[in-house]
Amino acid sequence: MPSEVSLTHTSGLEYNRITPHGTVILLRHLVGWLNLHNMLPEDVMPVAGVDPGTLHARLTSMDYRGAVVAKTGTLPGTDGGVSTLAGIMYTRDRGPVLFAIFNSRGPVNTYRRMQDNLLKDLISECGGSQLMSASARRSNN
Repeated sequence: MPSEVSLTHTSGLEYNRITPHGTVILLRHLVGWLNLHNMLPEDVMPVAGVDPGTLHARLTSMDYRGAVVAKTGTLPGTDGGVSTLAGIMYTRDRGPVLFAIFNSRGPVNTYRRMQDNLLKDLISECGGSQLMSASARRSNN
Protein backbone atom coordinates (compact mmCIF):
# COMPACT_ATOMS: atom_id res chain seq x y z
CA MET A 1 0.00 0.00 0.00
CA PRO A 2 2.99 2.43 -0.01
CA SER A 3 1.99 3.75 -3.44
CA GLU A 4 -1.48 4.52 -2.04
CA VAL A 5 -0.29 6.73 0.85
CA SER A 6 2.08 9.68 1.09
CA LEU A 7 2.56 11.41 4.46
CA THR A 8 4.86 14.34 5.12
CA HIS A 9 3.41 15.37 8.49
CA THR A 10 1.24 13.31 10.83
CA SER A 11 -0.85 16.32 11.88
CA GLY A 12 -2.63 16.17 8.53
CA LEU A 13 -1.14 19.47 7.43
CA GLU A 14 1.30 20.01 4.56
CA TYR A 15 1.37 17.36 1.80
CA ASN A 16 -0.50 14.21 2.82
CA ARG A 17 -2.31 12.02 0.34
CA ILE A 18 -4.16 8.70 0.35
CA THR A 19 -6.05 7.22 -2.59
CA PRO A 20 -9.68 6.13 -2.32
CA HIS A 21 -8.50 2.54 -2.84
CA GLY A 22 -5.94 2.96 -0.04
CA THR A 23 -8.70 4.32 2.19
CA VAL A 24 -10.91 1.28 1.59
CA ILE A 25 -7.95 -1.01 2.37
CA LEU A 26 -7.41 0.93 5.60
CA LEU A 27 -11.13 0.62 6.45
CA ARG A 28 -10.98 -3.15 5.86
CA HIS A 29 -8.08 -3.44 8.28
CA LEU A 30 -9.90 -1.24 10.81
CA VAL A 31 -13.04 -3.42 10.64
CA GLY A 32 -10.91 -6.54 11.13
CA TRP A 33 -9.13 -5.01 14.13
CA LEU A 34 -12.46 -3.88 15.61
CA ASN A 35 -13.91 -7.39 15.19
CA LEU A 36 -10.94 -8.86 17.07
CA HIS A 37 -11.73 -6.48 19.94
CA ASN A 38 -15.52 -7.11 19.89
CA MET A 39 -16.21 -3.63 18.53
CA LEU A 40 -18.12 -2.24 15.56
CA PRO A 41 -17.31 0.65 13.23
CA GLU A 42 -20.00 2.77 14.90
CA ASP A 43 -18.09 2.40 18.16
CA VAL A 44 -15.28 4.55 16.72
CA MET A 45 -16.83 6.49 13.82
CA PRO A 46 -19.94 8.68 13.62
CA VAL A 47 -23.28 7.42 12.35
CA ALA A 48 -24.86 9.70 9.70
CA GLY A 49 -28.04 11.40 10.82
CA VAL A 50 -27.58 10.22 14.42
CA ASP A 51 -24.31 11.20 16.06
CA PRO A 52 -23.20 14.79 16.68
CA GLY A 53 -20.55 16.19 14.38
CA THR A 54 -20.03 16.57 10.66
CA LEU A 55 -22.52 13.82 9.73
CA HIS A 56 -25.34 14.83 12.08
CA ALA A 57 -27.33 16.75 9.44
CA ARG A 58 -26.57 14.31 6.60
CA LEU A 59 -28.70 11.35 5.46
CA THR A 60 -31.35 12.19 8.05
CA SER A 61 -34.50 10.82 6.38
CA MET A 62 -35.90 7.63 7.88
CA ASP A 63 -34.84 5.63 4.80
CA TYR A 64 -31.15 6.44 5.35
CA ARG A 65 -30.74 7.61 8.95
CA GLY A 66 -28.24 5.29 10.65
CA ALA A 67 -27.34 3.40 7.46
CA VAL A 68 -23.93 5.05 6.99
CA VAL A 69 -20.99 5.02 9.40
CA ALA A 70 -18.25 7.25 8.04
CA LYS A 71 -15.62 9.92 8.42
CA THR A 72 -15.52 13.20 6.56
CA GLY A 73 -12.56 15.18 5.40
CA THR A 74 -12.91 18.81 4.39
CA LEU A 75 -10.24 21.22 3.20
CA PRO A 76 -11.89 24.22 1.54
CA GLY A 77 -8.53 25.88 0.80
CA THR A 78 -6.60 22.85 -0.50
CA ASP A 79 -6.61 21.73 -4.15
CA GLY A 80 -9.40 24.19 -4.94
CA GLY A 81 -11.69 22.69 -2.28
CA VAL A 82 -11.63 19.09 -1.04
CA SER A 83 -14.47 17.04 0.44
CA THR A 84 -14.13 13.34 1.22
CA LEU A 85 -16.43 10.77 2.76
CA ALA A 86 -15.32 7.25 3.59
CA GLY A 87 -16.91 4.48 5.59
CA ILE A 88 -19.49 1.73 5.50
CA MET A 89 -23.06 1.72 4.27
CA TYR A 90 -25.32 -1.02 5.57
CA THR A 91 -27.54 -2.37 2.79
CA ARG A 92 -30.30 -4.97 2.77
CA ASP A 93 -29.20 -6.98 -0.31
CA ARG A 94 -25.41 -6.51 -0.25
CA GLY A 95 -24.75 -6.24 3.48
CA PRO A 96 -22.05 -3.81 4.60
CA VAL A 97 -20.40 -1.99 1.69
CA LEU A 98 -17.14 -0.10 2.21
CA PHE A 99 -16.73 3.10 0.19
CA ALA A 100 -14.49 6.12 -0.28
CA ILE A 101 -15.59 9.22 -2.19
CA PHE A 102 -12.98 11.92 -2.85
CA ASN A 103 -13.90 15.22 -4.51
CA SER A 104 -11.55 18.11 -5.23
CA ARG A 105 -11.35 21.38 -7.12
CA GLY A 106 -14.84 22.60 -6.39
CA PRO A 107 -17.38 23.80 -3.84
CA VAL A 108 -17.38 21.67 -0.68
CA ASN A 109 -21.12 22.08 0.01
CA THR A 110 -21.99 20.92 -3.51
CA TYR A 111 -19.70 17.92 -3.10
CA ARG A 112 -21.41 16.97 0.17
CA ARG A 113 -24.83 17.01 -1.52
CA MET A 114 -23.46 14.93 -4.40
CA GLN A 115 -21.91 12.42 -1.97
CA ASP A 116 -25.18 12.06 -0.07
CA ASN A 117 -27.15 11.61 -3.30
CA LEU A 118 -24.69 8.97 -4.53
CA LEU A 119 -24.96 7.04 -1.27
CA LYS A 120 -28.77 7.24 -1.35
CA ASP A 121 -28.77 5.90 -4.91
CA LEU A 122 -26.36 3.08 -4.01
CA ILE A 123 -28.33 2.11 -0.92
CA SER A 124 -31.53 2.05 -2.98
CA GLU A 125 -29.83 -0.07 -5.68
CA CYS A 126 -28.77 -2.49 -2.94
CA GLY A 127 -32.33 -3.06 -1.70
CA GLY A 128 -32.47 -0.23 0.82
CA SER A 129 -30.76 0.27 4.12
CA GLN A 130 -30.19 -2.49 6.64
CA LEU A 131 -30.95 -0.74 9.87
CA MET A 132 -30.35 -2.83 12.95
CA SER A 133 -29.21 -2.31 16.47
CA ALA A 134 -25.55 -2.55 17.44
CA SER A 135 -26.26 -5.74 19.40
CA ALA A 136 -27.86 -7.34 16.33
CA ARG A 137 -24.83 -6.31 14.22
CA ARG A 138 -22.52 -7.84 16.82
CA SER A 139 -24.30 -11.19 16.60
CA ASN A 140 -24.02 -11.10 12.77
CA ASN A 141 -20.23 -10.59 12.84
